[in-house]
Amino acid sequence: MGVELLAGEDGFGWSARRDAEFTEYVQARLTWLRRLAYLLCQDWNRADDLVQGTVTRLYVHRGRARSADQIDGYVRGILVREFLDAPVCLGAPGRPGRCSARCAGRAR
Repeated sequence: MGVELLAGEDGFGWSARRDAEFTEYVQARLTWLRRLAYLLCQDWNRADDLVQGTVTRLYVHRGRARSADQIDGYVRGILVREFLDAPVCLGAPGRPGRCSARCAGRAR
């Protein structure tokens, strides 16, 4: 995609145009991100949580993302780290996986 994502004029400038570019990028990649997240965790609800965390981290670290050669690869890395950083749920016998908000408070 030809979006010049996160190419700020200064290290901190984040204008309305930059916000629009960020939004355009996320909208264009949302389906891809959800599918990739689902492949990691096998749960659509958890996948949505992973995508939300990924987009949030991307926005927060937009300065780093600006210098990335391949923005999709950078975002994929954020998504994988979001998945790996999630707590492991031990509350479902026979179905180990990632914790949802419901089981996050259970004993681990």
